[in-house]
Amino acid sequence: MEEKYSLVLRALHWSMAVLLLGMVAFGWFIEEFLEDAADETKFFAIGLHKSIGVSLLILASVRLIAALVSNLPKLPEKMPQHEQLLAKATKIILYALMFAIPLTGYAMSDLAGYGVNLFGIPLPDFFTTDKPTAKDISELHELFAFSLLFVVGLHVAGALKHRIFENGENDVLPRMGFFRKKNNA
Repeated sequence: MEEKYSLVLRALHWSMAVLLLGMVAFGWFIEEFLEDAADETKFFAIGLHKSIGVSLLILASVRLIAALVSNLPKLPEKMPQHEQLLAKATKIILYALMFAIPLTGYAMSDLAGYGVNLFGIPLPDFFTTDKPTAKDISELHELFAFSLLFVVGLHVAGALKHRIFENGENDVLPRMGFFRKKNNA
């Protein structure tokens, strides 16, 4: 049984965590503070948001493939079944959101009649313009983004609970790097 996730998975975990949370904040910033900004400022910010979103979709795909082909560490055997189930469900939901958020963002932009570029490289259009549907998808995109914050909060709370309140018995943080196993003494 592996003690740690692979270096690739650890790097993807932490870099995507920072990027995803940053993107939620950046999207909120665009929505709240750039509403009345000059067109070129707003379009630049939205274009950057889209490019990073597409990049995150690519990274999520790489991460999923890497997870599927890796020998992943198992959850601690002494961890209660309901906590193992919650950890697995949280992981599945996080993966689903890593795909759902950029895909709804892409669809929203495409349906609104705006193209999607990856740092200046035009990407294909998949939909004809349909602004009412774009508005609905926009609300779904926002719901998914805020759902991500909630689920990440559960994920962090669970990891910290095992680290802080269980004397290291079910400590899962060392598996994701940067942390040493707590001494039970």
